[in-house]
Amino acid sequence: MIDRINPFIKLVTVLVTSLLLMFSPDWRLNTFIIVIVLLLLFTSKRVKLRKALKIILPALILSCAFFITGWQFSHTGGTDISLSAQSTRFVMKDATFLNGLQLGTRIFSFAVLGLLTALTIYPNELIASMVQQGKLSNSLSYGVLASVYLIPSMRKNYSQAKLAYQVRQIKLGKFDYRPMIGLLIRSIRWADALAMAMHAKGFSEERTHYIQTKVKWYDVVFLITLPLMTLIGLVYLRLL
Repeated sequence: MIDRINPFIKLVTVLVTSLLLMFSPDWRLNTFIIVIVLLLLFTSKRVKLRKALKIILPALILSCAFFITGWQFSHTGGTDISLSAQSTRFVMKDATFLNGLQLGTRIFSFAVLGLLTALTIYPNELIASMVQQGKLSNSLSYGVLASVYLIPSMRKNYSQAKLAYQVRQIKLGKFDYRPMIGLLIRSIRWADALAMAMHAKGFSEERTHYIQTKVKWYDVVFLITLPLMTLIGLVYLRLL
C-alpha cells in the first residue's frame, strides 16, 4: 500500500504528522504512531529487512538511552500519576519512569517517520512528483537530484585526492585540509559541466517528463488519515 502512494503526498503527510506530534509528548500517541509506521515499513516491498534493521536498531538504542536518562536522572519527584486506558485504571507511582517513557518513545517516533520517507521513496520519483505536484522548478529539482547522486562519489574523489598527495610523497596529517581543497575544486568543475550539459539538452520549464506521477484517491486518503488520527489522538489526550 505505502509503495503506491505519491512521493510528494507521502512527504507532505509525514511532515504534517511530525508537526502535529511535536505538540504532544504523551507516550501513548508516540507508541501509536510507531506501531502504524512500522506496519507500513515492514509491509513495503521496497524496504529490505536487513537494511531497515541496520537503521532501526541504532535509533532504538538511542531511544532506550533517552528512556533510561529520563527515568534515572529526572528532576521530577515520585508523584502519583493516574492513567486511564479502556476503562481500566493504571497507577504509575514513579513519575520519572513516565518521563523516560515519553522521551524514549518521542525520539523513536520521529526516527521511524523519517525512515518511512527515506526507505520507501526513490529519488527519481520524488523529484518527478515535486515538479509535477509540488510545482518545483526543473532547474532546482534536478540540481537537488544531481547532488543526491554526487554524495556517494565524493568519498571516492576524496580518496583519490589523498592518493595523489601520496604519489607525490607528500605526508598528510590525520585532519589535513589539503585533500578537501582538491575535492572542492573537482566538485565545482563537475557542477559547471553538469550545468552546461543540462542547458545543451534543453532542461527548461517546458520539457516533458519520463516519469509521470499522479494523485489518486488512495493518496488523498493517506494524506488525510494519518494526520487526522494524530490530531484526534492529540485532542483526546488533552481532554483527558
